[in-house]
Amino acid sequence: MFLSNTLKSNTLKSSHQPLYNYILLEFNNIFKCSKYSSSSRNNDNNDYRSKNIDRTRAPLPRSIASNLKDKSEWLKRQLSDPYVKQAQLKSYVSRAAFKLEELDDKLKVLKAGSVVVDLGATPGGWTQVAQKRVGNSGIVFSVDINEDGFELARANFIGGDFRSPETKLAIKNALLKERSKRSKRSKSSSSSSKSGTTTTTIATATNDVDNNNIDVNGFVDVVLSDMAPPYCGISNVDHERLIDLAGQALDFAVETLKSGGYFIAKVSRGGSENELLKRIQQHFTTYKSMKPDASRQESSEIYYIGVKFKSSNSSNSNNNNNGNNSNGNGNESIYD
Repeated sequence: MFLSNTLKSNTLKSSHQPLYNYILLEFNNIFKCSKYSSSSRNNDNNDYRSKNIDRTRAPLPRSIASNLKDKSEWLKRQLSDPYVKQAQLKSYVSRAAFKLEELDDKLKVLKAGSVVVDLGATPGGWTQVAQKRVGNSGIVFSVDINEDGFELARANFIGGDFRSPETKLAIKNALLKERSKRSKRSKSSSSSSKSGTTTTTIATATNDVDNNNIDVNGFVDVVLSDMAPPYCGISNVDHERLIDLAGQALDFAVETLKSGGYFIAKVSRGGSENELLKRIQQHFTTYKSMKPDASRQESSEIYYIGVKFKSSNSSNSNNNNNGNNSNGNGNESIYD
């Protein structure tokens, strides 16, 4: 509705009509997020942590949301964007899917059977790629505050603000149930004589689901974070908010990753990313910095990848070797 009044479909070439419809739906979802986020900011200007987070569809700047000409320019850019066209052809719900495709093609992070947590999953582009690559033996848990915008099946979708204790508890509950299922399958296949032990394990896990101190340490293979805050247009504020999100995603990764696991998070340049990088170095054997081709050229976003998570014991024993060497062996920027 918003853009159809701005740029009439009859001004487009007939070959562009399906793509126009695809982009129009995407824009309407973005604009709804923008209205929600703007309202949230007006209600509480001092606490951005409670605001809406939408990873791949961050709200448009206010100047765009209120300017019809800029809306038309946005649509024209989308129509000429090869990744938008490819997303439609491959039935991806977002062009952001190609970012994860490229990252994983180079790093081989997503493996068959993996347990993946996708933070800021709406509308589902990264989840689509992850599900395809981990296969039927793997599982992807998708988390986002924007529940209505998630366009895939919701069997493993967790709605809520990732940073809230309630949402984190819901994620850990889901992980615990999956761990219990896998434990049951493993024990059943190894020996039928262990069925009694399996029953005890499942019962214990079920009781633990209501415990605020749920321990799922060492269960997750990959934590993805493409979360982004509602941008206010002040670069240093937007940067700090984005780094804060990435830092909280790292905290979650440290709590749940198994030894050798991976962490991928969106960040931006602005200064504070250096402190986050030091933390990644502390917990991972190596790190990489990448900017996928699918990231827009004008975007300041880059991705930090923590490679091969170290258990708490190995992390403590190697702190002196890694914590003070920001350019140590194995750490590299593939391309920016």
